[in-house]
Amino acid sequence: MNKHWPVVIYPEVAASALKAKVHAAYAVFVIVKVYDSRRGGSGLVAINELVEIAQKTLGVSKSQAYRVISSGVGVFWREPRHKTVGLFSHLRAYYNLGIEMFSSKPVRLTVAQIGYDSDNYSGSYIKDLMVGCVASWDSGGSAIAVETIAELTGVSTRTVRRQIKYMSCRPNGIVLDVSTCYKVKCDNINQIEANARVQQLNSNGMVKYHSAPKDGQYAILERVGNIYNLAGVERLGRKRRHRHLKHVSNWRRD
Repeated sequence: MNKHWPVVIYPEVAASALKAKVHAAYAVFVIVKVYDSRRGGSGLVAINELVEIAQKTLGVSKSQAYRVISSGVGVFWREPRHKTVGLFSHLRAYYNLGIEMFSSKPVRLTVAQIGYDSDNYSGSYIKDLMVGCVASWDSGGSAIAVETIAELTGVSTRTVRRQIKYMSCRPNGIVLDVSTCYKVKCDNINQIEANARVQQLNSNGMVKYHSAPKDGQYAILERVGNIYNLAGVERLGRKRRHRHLKHVSNWRRD
């Protein structure tokens, strides 16, 4: 396994995998698909090889790797038979996850950056990375609220905030850059009135509003969400995706 081999993660798939609690199996899937393609793309892999890839990707024991593989049966691969596992195509896996359309910018990173054969990643790294991919859905193009990320991934808002904080200061080269986005709620008021209104608006305990100078007066700004961008990886443009991935619902099992 070459640690520099490129793999692609789609934020929509990451979100669906997190919601279905198969994000660990998804990380193994993208790596084993690259591994299989480099060997001719038969779509078959020995169960021992799959277990080893799961162990090295997730940093787990052999028994834990088997549990991850079991969670991916029927989604990313077939039930093992005769010590061999049949891998599904990417389209089949996306169909199994219920994804009908892609609209985000895919993330291209290396096998090593996912965590393969690395001692630098904690057990929660894969989940943190997937949440980071979802948070940067539009690659810094528009703001997204923590509550929206939580809804897309099925992860609690508290956990999302923790994962974003963790990903924003990682030492491995993949860092989630965060910038806050505001909109003007009202303006052309004096400082005393602005501060009084801000105090009233934030009385529920959530610091969502603040005042700032604007055109010689003051304005009240409302935080509408953060803009996230994954640094240290390559973002592919929407036109770079395979045409079939735009409408997976057109794909049929037969």
